Amino acid sequence: MGRSSEPPVAGRPPRAPGALLGRGLPSIAEARRARARFRWLPARFWLWAAVILAASFVYWYKTEQDAVQSQRAALLAKQRGLAREVGARWLALRDKVEGWTAQCAVASGDELDRETLRGWDFRKLPGIYLRLPLAATRDTTSIRAAAERSLHDAFTSCLLLVPNPSPVAGKECTGTRDCEIGEFCNPFKHCARYAQPHNLRLAYRTMKVLDTEWTAAVQQADGKLALRAAEATFDDAARYDIPKANELLQSARYFLLVVDEPSSPGATDAGAPRDEGEDPLAPPKHRPEPTWESESDVPAGPHWARVCVWRLEDGRRLMAIRREAAAELVGGGGALGEKQTRAQQRQASSCALALAVRTAMGDASAPVLPEGPP
Repeated sequence: MGRSSEPPVAGRPPRAPGALLGRGLPSIAEARRARARFRWLPARFWLWAAVILAASFVYWYKTEQDAVQSQRAALLAKQRGLAREVGARWLALRDKVEGWTAQCAVASGDELDRETLRGWDFRKLPGIYLRLPLAATRDTTSIRAAAERSLHDAFTSCLLLVPNPSPVAGKECTGTRDCEIGEFCNPFKHCARYAQPHNLRLAYRTMKVLDTEWTAAVQQADGKLALRAAEATFDDAARYDIPKANELLQSARYFLLVVDEPSSPGATDAGAPRDEGEDPLAPPKHRPEPTWESESDVPAGPHWARVCVWRLEDGRRLMAIRREAAAELVGGGGALGEKQTRAQQRQASSCALALAVRTAMGDASAPVLPEGPP
């Protein structure tokens, strides 16, 4: 048989007679030849590309750092300006209060100036109040951590003679910015007027943006988001909280302190300082936010407590007594859960402590609690 001839293809030279046929499709063979002709870009191209990318990154990083430094400097400048206005007064009062707290924790025996208290009844005057466990008085760090959990309770309600609004009468809120001017978002998440005596918990939390600890945290913040969050916290405090706190601290006439001892030998108190490495720009997170209905630093069972009062105008201590906070809760406890029952017991014991203080002051109108069940 004769050798078959391949029909010519346009654009391709005819195959010589006797040549072997190529393997595979012609398009695949053409692709192989194109790859064989490909040459990598020269090394200097990749070198210049790397140099341009590195220079772009360095420029971006420097620009970003300059913006962060500018944002940080502006925030710290606002902090210094506010500190010049109210910081010195608050820091002086804070140092004085913390020194008095340490004194009250170790006071022995009763010291009560009834004569002065008869003519100067602090219970009708504006003041400041702090309640914390005995274990939290060992140093200033523990005092400040425990002060941020101090709450108004039945002790102040049963002792003082100033009318205060209901803490749940106002509208619900998530922060002070949701409330009217002159109100704040209280621990019950309701807008309320500031009650008397002014709880130093609010002052400690509000004035925290003036502390060196907060300043150090701002200096260590490494990004715009962290600085933006710190700036929002500072602006809220400067606009809503600090002016009112400063006003209340200026009008205060006395400092009332309660130091709770453990309810039984070997019992432990709360009041530990912040966890190591905890962000000082954020609220303390090592313990839940306490309310009257939740666990707090006040022991629920019978315990002894130290109650001290100082007159702020001259720093004179008018009272330093130790009384038992003990009351029997009668009725109503069976239908409630354990946590609610303990909360009620704490309030009953706190009110009993207040009545014991009123009796020690010579208040003839103070009710006398029965010593036991009828």
